[in-house]
Amino acid sequence: MIISLLKSFRKSRRLKRISKELSQPLNWKSMPDLLTGINRDTKEKAFDELYELGLNDEVVRHVLESRKVHKETLKKIYDLLVSNGAGQYVAGHYAAASSLVYGFPLLFLLHHFDGKGFNILDLPDFEANQYIAFRVTEYFRKGEVGMVTY
Repeated sequence: MIISLLKSFRKSRRLKRISKELSQPLNWKSMPDLLTGINRDTKEKAFDELYELGLNDEVVRHVLESRKVHKETLKKIYDLLVSNGAGQYVAGHYAAASSLVYGFPLLFLLHHFDGKGFNILDLPDFEANQYIAFRVTEYFRKGEVGMVTY
């Protein structure tokens, strides 16, 4: 019990730090940073850490391995979430990042991801992507637990 609490606490601290790095906007005022890609490299390293954080979680690792999901697929999902509105903080979670390192939101995302975008409720691609991003954001905003429903 205590070991589980310690693991959870460590995961939350790491996720908070990683989320802070991922959520930083590009510095458009610093031409040298843009040209050298410093900001992009920082975000790539942060995403790599996010992926490792997920692999360190027994449930998330099982989900990824059982569905043969690789880092590149998670990156596509993350980018889709951010570009469709889940790149925001809600109830202490950076929704796009947290969605990938907790079992139930991750299962929901993988169930509806077709390799290019999300499919749900026979919605057109654009609306489906926005709906999924909205739904995982609401999951964290409302403090839901368990399966993500729609």
